[in-house]
Amino acid sequence: MHVAKGRKKGRMRVALMLALLTATLVIVAVGHGGIGNKPDAAARGAQPSAGGGFGEVYKANTATLKKTLFDAKLLPSNKMARDIALAAYNRADKKVNQDLALRCWKNNGCSTGTGGKLTVAYVEGFGENVYRQISKMEFILQALTYKNVGKIIYTSAHSDPAQALTDFRAAISQGVGRARTTSRSSVRTRAISARRTPE
Repeated sequence: MHVAKGRKKGRMRVALMLALLTATLVIVAVGHGGIGNKPDAAARGAQPSAGGGFGEVYKANTATLKKTLFDAKLLPSNKMARDIALAAYNRADKKVNQDLALRCWKNNGCSTGTGGKLTVAYVEGFGENVYRQISKMEFILQALTYKNVGKIIYTSAHSDPAQALTDFRAAISQGVGRARTTSRSSVRTRAISARRTPE
């Protein structure tokens, strides 16, 4: 029985890491003007830091890579994709306020208390199963690793396409600007977006 619990825990960690990687890919796509908008002056002036682009560190703990990928050779061969994956795995090891994360998860959003100028949103077309609730928490946990994120928003449209569109528009009206949307069916829309809030 102890072995089964260990395997379950390991599988859960792998699932969490993969979801964090997915969220990071979307956030990076948004940061690079993922919907075709021209980046604002602040984004155009952003230069990669010594550690990596846009303040990220493109190096992950070897133990984390071993637990999640079983072998670092499974990292993408494309440099940009590899850097994004390494940045995501690096963030997965960062400590976050677990109580705040749980409160944010229960309330479908929260203020992070960092004073950050960014608002991030996860607009889900259907979030009423275990997988969706796990991905919601992964999104929150990753958002909490960024000091410039001041507000997190989450919505679920309960499989109603009209509500999904309304939720997306509502997120934008709350200060979420640039957005990237992936739709796998007519009733499910996911979006992660970020924008500087007015000062």
